Amino acid sequence: MNQAETITGLSLSQWEVIKPSDPSQYCDGDAIIEAYFKGKADGLAQQDKLSFNQFSENFELAQKHVIEALNQLEKHNVTPLGAYLKFRSLFSFKAILLVKEEDFVETSFLENYDFLRDFERRIKTEFYTMKISFLNGVPDALDEDLMSDNYKIKFTPVDEAEARRA
Repeated sequence: MNQAETITGLSLSQWEVIKPSDPSQYCDGDAIIEAYFKGKADGLAQQDKLSFNQFSENFELAQKHVIEALNQLEKHNVTPLGAYLKFRSLFSFKAILLVKEEDFVETSFLENYDFLRDFERRIKTEFYTMKISFLNGVPDALDEDLMSDNYKIKFTPVDEAEARRA
């Protein structure tokens, strides 16, 4: 049993290696190395393109889901003041929805957490996840703090239902 048979566990006794009769048809070491690096570069370029496409799709989903969550707040008579988004990876996003303090401390506001728990489970896929949090405060006062926490994308105007439905 030869080494290839030992490693693979396959019997290769019925196979014969056909060698070119013309030695110029053999690949030299440099050609093999060049082919390897070209294949690697092509594969990385394709991976980058696929990653960018996946991120673009996920970003569109994140925007859609933030808007859906904002609309849900309005259904519970809560007027959202703002929304911020950050991405932790190509597949993972976080959003913060700003609400008024008087809405935030109401007992009825707890229903929104139930919605978020179910909503986050429902929208999660193998290549996309989003976590949403609530924060009470005024957007202009929190802009700098949220930006320093990598919430680089601010949705405006989020307090106008017309703008979100357009």
